[in-house]
Amino acid sequence: MGKKGLTVGAKAPDFQLESTSGTINLADYLGRPLVILFFRGTWCPNCRKQLEVIQQHVQRFTDKGISIIGIAGQKLENLKQYADANLVPFPLLSDSSREVMKAYEVFTLLKWDSYRIAVPSTYVLDGNQEIRYVYIGSSQFDRPRVDEIISQATRLVE
Repeated sequence: MGKKGLTVGAKAPDFQLESTSGTINLADYLGRPLVILFFRGTWCPNCRKQLEVIQQHVQRFTDKGISIIGIAGQKLENLKQYADANLVPFPLLSDSSREVMKAYEVFTLLKWDSYRIAVPSTYVLDGNQEIRYVYIGSSQFDRPRVDEIISQATRLVE
């Protein structure tokens, strides 16, 4: 496994990625809390389950002005197919070069460092894009509960 993620209090690394909603920059979210979900890919059943649970609660986030994005080291066309078929209401970003996963230190090395997939991880950023909450999964099954994510993100808007 790669390093175990960035720490609370660190400035979130900037990025620009193609998504199911067009090109997205981290700076697009300045001034409001942001939840970033790093996931292995839409082919991963545990990732799909997490996305479905977040989707069921997305209104709880948006009602408080909290944005959500998902990032996977997967081709954009595959993310678009999944998002369209499942009516995902938040952008899924394609990090096919794995540069953002590396910057956030949430990757797994496979086959002589030739391929990386994201460690299931959740970051909550404040409006200044400072990391305020980090959850790095210990395995592909380990994800934070949605209520924990909502609780952490909501603290930033109260």
